[in-house]
Amino acid sequence: MPAGYALTRQPLALGQHLQLRNRVYFAPMGIDLAQDGCMTAQMLEFYQGIIRGGCAMAVLANSSVDATTRLHARGLGLYTERQAQCLRR
Repeated sequence: MPAGYALTRQPLALGQHLQLRNRVYFAPMGIDLAQDGCMTAQMLEFYQGIIRGGCAMAVLANSSVDATTRLHARGLGLYTERQAQCLRR
């Protein structure tokens, strides 16, 4: 890794209770692998691959908070109790 990026592989403390193994971050983007607004096995596998690949932190894809503002039919949702339960697992 070039010298200018030496800190990238160093641990990073975020507050008192979260320690990241490095400073590599996967930003949220439209993955669109959800079903009825819920996380699917395929979507979970995608994020697990990102973490296994070396990212210390990944932020979930865009998520609609109201049924009338959904961006994609296969996007995450957080406007029903069922969708909230899906994200808790």
